[in-house]
Amino acid sequence: MALSSQQILNKGNLAFEKGKFKKAKQFYNIILKKNPYHSYANHNLGLIALSVNNGDEAISSFKRALDASPDIEQFWISYIDVLIREKKYENAKEVI
Repeated sequence: MALSSQQILNKGNLAFEKGKFKKAKQFYNIILKKNPYHSYANHNLGLIALSVNNGDEAISSFKRALDASPDIEQFWISYIDVLIREKKYENAKEVI
């Protein structure tokens, strides 16, 4: 029996919480193969990208999460935060 996206997301989140970022990333990418705009999988990939100082990848992931679910406040916060961290002040100002 195939796992649902929610079950895969839960497995990814558990791996993420344990610091197993490579494994978490694999779970999130499984979800994104079926649904490239899955907001939580994209957001969590952005968090992983931030943890390894890959700002450009984090920006892309957070933007996809935000595009998919603009009503989730945390996605706005994460996106604006990474724009500021990456010194993309004009972009952050536009988003705000």
